[in-house]
Amino acid sequence: MAVFVILNVSGPNAALAAKVAEVYPNDNFHLNPSTWFVKDEGVTAAQVCEKLGIVVDGPVGSVVVVKIEDYFGVASKALWDWLLLKRAS
Repeated sequence: MAVFVILNVSGPNAALAAKVAEVYPNDNFHLNPSTWFVKDEGVTAAQVCEKLGIVVDGPVGSVVVVKIEDYFGVASKALWDWLLLKRAS
């Protein structure tokens, strides 16, 4: 299992939000208007982009997808609980 962070570098984007909800209905955590965490298995960051339709001059704009190998920080309990649950599954 892998967790990816999706960063919309252009700010809030309704098209990207809808696509994340469609592709990862039970495996996404919406952190803020331009950032999501998603869980997927056996894929690369490039494949997550493909699934979400993130392409040059595509409808979702400028987006960066990063596979998370390790993490640490200060955030809401809801985020830490989601990460713990998804990394364990």
